[in-house]
Amino acid sequence: MSSNHGTSSQSSTPRRARTFLAVALALAAVCLPGARPEPADAQDAAGTVLRIACVAPRGSAWHRVFTAWGNSLREATGGRLSLSIQAGGASSNEADFVRRIQRDELDGAALSALGFAALGRAGTTERPVLVLQAPGLFTEYAPLDRARTALDADLRAGFQDAGVDLIGWSDLGRGRLFSTHPISTPADLRAAHLWQPADEPLSAATLAQLGGAHPVALPLGQVGAAINDHRVDTVVASAMAVSALNWAGQGRLTHVSSQPTSVLVGGTVISSADIAALAPDLQEHLRRTGTQAHETLQRTLRRDDDRAYETLTTRGGVTPFTMGADAEWRTLATETRNRLVTSHVLPRALLDRAAR
Repeated sequence: MSSNHGTSSQSSTPRRARTFLAVALALAAVCLPGARPEPADAQDAAGTVLRIACVAPRGSAWHRVFTAWGNSLREATGGRLSLSIQAGGASSNEADFVRRIQRDELDGAALSALGFAALGRAGTTERPVLVLQAPGLFTEYAPLDRARTALDADLRAGFQDAGVDLIGWSDLGRGRLFSTHPISTPADLRAAHLWQPADEPLSAATLAQLGGAHPVALPLGQVGAAINDHRVDTVVASAMAVSALNWAGQGRLTHVSSQPTSVLVGGTVISSADIAALAPDLQEHLRRTGTQAHETLQRTLRRDDDRAYETLTTRGGVTPFTMGADAEWRTLATETRNRLVTSHVLPRALLDRAAR
């Protein structure tokens, strides 16, 4: 959190569809590697500025909605509180954002499950929020929304244990298997060269459970080139991501699962200490305008992902395929969830409540 005197700029500083893969590639939903960070707007001299980072670039849904959120917040507080949005940092990722929040170099960030994985309870490996991405648990929005409502107090407590407050959710579309060929069974997937994001516990546990898979660990910015030269032939991502990153079409990924494999969760967090330092009325304005902004963002992202899937499969050169072998996928999902519990990533009690 900073106080801004005059004009300043910020420097550049992540039911058949019950498959095992709830891999959280959420940040891929609209990120465009190489986009430049946005300079901060001029703020009122006496105002407090909250520095919020997101991997998504200027012009994305995040940037548009967050800019409107900042304008509403500034107006509601008479310039006493505003946002500086750092968008599309080419050299940053969500784990970097989390570290910078912890060092007080940022006040908050928009995160996907990749960022949530870096936000653990002090002294533990547990990531309570990742129950929402537990393999095979949620493939549609309505069950996820119900579970998230039921677990709201627990999830918020988990965030606070990590030193941040949740401002709002912004899911990133439905995760699907995109590949160069149809994938019907777990055996088909074991033969694939599947992109594995680094430092993501769900992905690592899943691939270990598969045993014979060929994971290709790469940062997001290198995935497109790996698809083009055939080192990667399968990814789990939203249609929004694949479309924005130009991963699909002739010579690239040509097939997609008609059933979702997951819902890719995301949300915005702000340092608990920075919120506590604000006057009570400013805290209220921040939460109220933040809730409104994220309700808008949630609707926008879900709509855009549905549209991207339709476009890819009707005129984007991508052919839908049906995933079979339901019992095999369900068994693998259950085994993988149990592995995540025994490896102390997912709390068993919270997972059981989410599954109800």
